[in-house]
Amino acid sequence: MVYGYVDTTMTKKITALKTFGAIFAILGALGILLLLCFCRAIRVAVAVIQVATDALRKLYHMILLPLLFIVFVGVHGVWTVAAAYYFYCTGTFDVKYNRFDFIAYSQDETTYAITSK
Repeated sequence: MVYGYVDTTMTKKITALKTFGAIFAILGALGILLLLCFCRAIRVAVAVIQVATDALRKLYHMILLPLLFIVFVGVHGVWTVAAAYYFYCTGTFDVKYNRFDFIAYSQDETTYAITSK
């Protein structure tokens, strides 16, 4: 209230901020209560993580297995793309029958071997 004038928009803003503050305080209190309730489960989770890190520290090469898998998948992907690109460039893909035709030619450009259609 300024000089006998009540600003309704300011009153609405103050009420909204108080409501937001109360909701935030209630949610914070619930979060703290949940943290206290799950304290034992959190301790167990921390112990499991500690055991896992100790195992990885002793068997450090185990961390390489996922990386090795990624490398193998990458090599397979590159090989597949290269083979598909080769077939695309040579024009041996038959769209009508949805298959590859493997054609080999001799040096004098006569047909050496053709798969049956």
